[in-house]
Amino acid sequence: TEVIFQVEGQAEPLKVFTARPDTLFGCTFLVVAPEHPLLDRIPPGAAEASAVKVFRQKALITPAEERASEGQQKVGVFTGQYAVNPINGERVPIWTANYVLMDYGTGAVMAVPAHDQRDFDFAVQYHLPIRQVIRAAEHLGPAPGVRLDQAYESKGILINSGPFDGLTGTDAIAAITSALSKKAQGNRTTQYRLQNWSISRQRYWGNPIPIVYCQKCGAVPIPESELPLLLPDKVEFNGTGSPLSRDAEFMETSCPRCGEPAQRDPDTMDTFVDSSWYYLRYPTPRGTQPFDKDLVNRMLPVDVYVGGVEHATLHLLYSRFMVKALRDFGMLSFDEPFTRLYNQGIVNDSLGRRQSKSAGNVVEPKSVIGRYGADSLRVYLLFATAYNFSMNWIDTGPEDAHAYLMRVWRLRQRMEKTLEVHPGNILGKAQCVEGHPRSLRELVHQTIQKVAHDTERFQFNTAIAALMVLTNALYAYPADQPQQPAAAAFRILIRLLGIFAPHIAEEIWEKSSVEPTAGAKMLVDLPWPEVEADALVPAIKTIAVQVGGKFVTSIDVPQEATESEVLASAHQDLKIAKRIEGKLLKKVIYVPNRLLNLLLG
Repeated sequence: TEVIFQVEGQAEPLKVFTARPDTLFGCTFLVVAPEHPLLDRIPPGAAEASAVKVFRQKALITPAEERASEGQQKVGVFTGQYAVNPINGERVPIWTANYVLMDYGTGAVMAVPAHDQRDFDFAVQYHLPIRQVIRAAEHLGPAPGVRLDQAYESKGILINSGPFDGLTGTDAIAAITSALSKKAQGNRTTQYRLQNWSISRQRYWGNPIPIVYCQKCGAVPIPESELPLLLPDKVEFNGTGSPLSRDAEFMETSCPRCGEPAQRDPDTMDTFVDSSWYYLRYPTPRGTQPFDKDLVNRMLPVDVYVGGVEHATLHLLYSRFMVKALRDFGMLSFDEPFTRLYNQGIVNDSLGRRQSKSAGNVVEPKSVIGRYGADSLRVYLLFATAYNFSMNWIDTGPEDAHAYLMRVWRLRQRMEKTLEVHPGNILGKAQCVEGHPRSLRELVHQTIQKVAHDTERFQFNTAIAALMVLTNALYAYPADQPQQPAAAAFRILIRLLGIFAPHIAEEIWEKSSVEPTAGAKMLVDLPWPEVEADALVPAIKTIAVQVGGKFVTSIDVPQEATESEVLASAHQDLKIAKRIEGKLLKKVIYVPNRLLNLLLG
């Protein structure tokens, strides 16, 4: 909310941005940045004018970042000016202090020391009033009237707030913002904090700078016809200076303006310069222009952005800037580069500490890959937890994932004869394996559906769990009895496994005597298997059996079983047979697909 405070004796009001308008009754003073124009309007003859001038001169020679740092002492002076709190008409003093920055919000803050620690520390130092206007529900926070030893910054129930006492959370914010709006002294607004993008210079690995330096013409941009300017492939790295500066063929050129000898820039630009728009290049990687405008407008924005939470923050800002700038130039028709952001979790060490080279606790991927393979590492990381959750590294994790992949490998060896006898890829309608509760065909198509559903939602751990269930089911088939359903189901398993463990899956696919499908020789070239809707109808249905209205047991029968077949199956169950032995069956009540009740005479 932007709150408007009328300054006594001045026509220009003081605008203050706050995210907590519910604390407005607790505002006991205002603070402006040393750069704020309000200070220029202090009458030269005022008693505080000289003190303010000295303070400003001292504060402004300190960089803003240093002034706002945690360790910096908070200092300020009273300006001699007063403003009127628009919510209650109270007269509040205006101070200037080093901890308020001009480029944050409006350069002025309403100080609520009871509910902001920064303001609290300042108020204590300069003996300014502290008024509590929020208490926690159920007396979990500071009680009303008790002197605070620190700011209470959480939300809660309003107190000392006139007609708004008792309101909480968003209700309190909405009510006070509405009251300000009716007085034309406040309104809801959005503030953005974005500093200028300082493009740093790098050595060799960034974008070459398309400028030549001529002694006669100065810095001259190279013609558009010579773009893109490419880095040389072979450079000398010796640890000192820019490698480009030692490449005469690259450095020495002529001035595009006067033709005299000139030199290129030996540095390169920040890598964010190209990574902030490379997704626009993907649809037309071989085009002569940076990107195909019509094609990009049709295919973008990108559906999902996946990245680490720290790196992605800056990269998203730069990417959004680039897209909005290109939009303003008329080169793009969309406003945002990415539709959805998905942050991956962080892998901590085994003790839950952040991995860093300085702490010496980094798990080196090469050593894990060298021992268990890249697939094992991938499967472990994807299976250990939800993709966007952080996790603690477990040394045995890659070993466990490797054990599962070896189990799949041994399954291929176990089914070698079956795969040779049945080289086709059609699953067919399989009957139940003896001792297995449901059709293999049903299980396979449920697995296809679940892996597709979970993978699209980044739920890789549950998708891999489904593959493990299917693997166990295939082990239930007798190894010495080649069966076409098992062969087809195994190939489906490998096709699904390929997105998580591509190396071993391709190796198994090549060794599985598979007939090429539509000319595709590799697993990665095959289309995703389709789910057959009728296969998702359970092959088995479970019927609850009662004797005399009392539950005895449940029985599994084929989905198409009739009432007489259900009754026959019930008679074969030992628990039911024991209950009805030697007794007259008076009546049979059957609720299709749910219940069988046997009434005895």
